[in-house]
Amino acid sequence: MTMPQLVTLFAVGGRAEAQLGVKLASAVLLALPIIIAYAIFQKHFIQSMASSGLKG
Repeated sequence: MTMPQLVTLFAVGGRAEAQLGVKLASAVLLALPIIIAYAIFQKHFIQSMASSGLKG
């Protein structure tokens, strides 16, 4: 079971007929910190890839 599914299960009180909006909202809330961290540290990620010689 993935993290968004667990959060959805917790949010709806264990009911199997969870609404799609709750699932999507939990997925956004779980992905948002990762996106924000990448946006803040993007310069460092790019510099480390360039210095290591990785292509991609």
